[in-house]
Amino acid sequence: MSRRRLFVPPDRMRATPITVTGEEHHHLARVLRARPGDAITLFDGAGGERRARIVRIDRDETELVADDAGPPDADPRPAAGVSLVLHTISGYVLTPWLTSRTSRMNAVTVFVGVLLFGWLWGLWGLLLGVPILMVVKAVCDRIEDLKPVGELLGS
Repeated sequence: MSRRRLFVPPDRMRATPITVTGEEHHHLARVLRARPGDAITLFDGAGGERRARIVRIDRDETELVADDAGPPDADPRPAAGVSLVLHTISGYVLTPWLTSRTSRMNAVTVFVGVLLFGWLWGLWGLLLGVPILMVVKAVCDRIEDLKPVGELLGS
């Protein structure tokens, strides 16, 4: 069964009991076919949520009583922020540094190469940028006229 949600204006969110009329009542009674005793999540459109239970459904209004259990789910934003920070550090700092150490390439070159190839070719550029740079460095190291370029790419 899906989670039932209903918009309640912020000024009525803290009322006891919460009385719903008009379109909200019609949505509960006719569309969701809610019955007394059913649980529902109320939200105010400003990030506030509250659990409630339907007490009474009349012809023109529905009466709800809010549970004091707090919000129904944990806020996912902190976890998303931590994940974003970790992936950013991993993708833009840790990976270029480790790649530069193992391939004997300059970390700045790897970083700029990932940015350039990612901008140029999108996801494929991000995946293939460093191997292409490594091939270019290997070729430049073995051709006498291109050795200065190989030294520039190297560490």
